[in-house]
Amino acid sequence: MEHLVPEQMFSTAENPAQGISAVKALAIASAEGQRIWTIDQNNLNTALAAINLDTDIENEIRSAVNSGKVATAHEAPVAFSGTTVTGYLLIDPATGAGAYKISGGANGGWMLIAAFLIIVAIILFSFFTRRVGAFISASVAFYSLANRIEQLAADDSLSPEEFVRRARIAMAIAITAAALPLSSSSTNAYGQASEVAFRIWVSGFLSIIGIQLFP
Repeated sequence: MEHLVPEQMFSTAENPAQGISAVKALAIASAEGQRIWTIDQNNLNTALAAINLDTDIENEIRSAVNSGKVATAHEAPVAFSGTTVTGYLLIDPATGAGAYKISGGANGGWMLIAAFLIIVAIILFSFFTRRVGAFISASVAFYSLANRIEQLAADDSLSPEEFVRRARIAMAIAITAAALPLSSSSTNAYGQASEVAFRIWVSGFLSIIGIQLFP
């Protein structure tokens, strides 16, 4: 199943990774005591009245069932690694083909991907323009953000909303730290060197210490 790939790729003995898939989300929901609905045209309205999922998901299920597919869904989003997820299947009964879909209720995944891509762009820009200090600072910011997100995901006491709030703070600090050493407002070489050195120091402080200090 698809959740096994990230688990195998990113797990270590000390820090096992947890992946999620549609089937795994359904299994979690079942273990929590939720009813797992098999939805066709005969019980579509009854099932949609009983489940409490995102409106877009319910509309997608309705559309798929009306086109002849059979849907499998649980009643409500489930908690997983600091966020909420919904797993559902849309299967063509004639061919057995279909879609195994997973949706994150906290909707923070794309923001996190964007933050990492911004930092990677800064790393590449610094490398190709030979800005050693900026390259090191952005690399440290990347590592620190990844480490912070891993810490937050492992904290089972956080609600999905709190996880997203803290992750956003970490992303903002990491992007700021990565971008700080890129420019200088000084007009002379000595001033530029001093300002860049100071910016690198501030960047390192934000990446190593600041990202952990802000709740």
